[in-house]
Amino acid sequence: MASDTFINQQDEDKPIDIRRIFSIARRYWYLLFIFPLLSLALATIYLNYAVNQYKISSTILIKKDDKQKGGKPETAFDISSLFSGNASNTADEVEILKSRTLMAEVLTELKINPTIYAKGRVKDVPYYNDSPIVVDTFSLSEKVRDNNEDISMSVEVLDKESFEVLKGKTTVIGKFGVPFMIDSCIFVLKKLQEGKRTSFFITVRNIETLSKQYLKKLEVTPIKGDVTGSNSNAI
Repeated sequence: MASDTFINQQDEDKPIDIRRIFSIARRYWYLLFIFPLLSLALATIYLNYAVNQYKISSTILIKKDDKQKGGKPETAFDISSLFSGNASNTADEVEILKSRTLMAEVLTELKINPTIYAKGRVKDVPYYNDSPIVVDTFSLSEKVRDNNEDISMSVEVLDKESFEVLKGKTTVIGKFGVPFMIDSCIFVLKKLQEGKRTSFFITVRNIETLSKQYLKKLEVTPIKGDVTGSNSNAI
């Protein structure tokens, strides 16, 4: 024990060898540049290609109004019933909010489908409200609708008025604002603004499949108790 204490005291009293530290740093100088550059490159890639994710929660108040009994008959997926008070109970309201039909209407209203991606060297990044081009209108063929297929195509902006569409081995030259047909489907592209990117990837997904994916992220929790002092349920 005494010898160990003596050795530890010697180590503590030993001065720091600055020359030895500089010698090691000079020998491995390249590591001092490689690791910071590598960290900067990884951070840049992450910031450019990471998709922002947001969590939203809300409370919906559903009131029961006896005066509206005998009005328009209730349907299983009548969206207006959520706010008119015609729904029978909280369990029914939860099922309505989690229905694929309601989610499909929401996605259609928000114009989630189709999705436009910016082509990247590492990963394609989806646009939301900041896309320089948009799919103004589209009409899918009966074959695509019946088979619930997804439509994907590459778009290369040629100039202010025209673009090139590539889908498989099919190539189409089109103009913004003018309908064009590819695989029996009709699309109209609109250019909103000039941007640095000229290569895009557009996918029109089956609305049922898209609804299922969004429903997996949806959580509906009934709130117990009377939140307003009257007979009402909140979800």
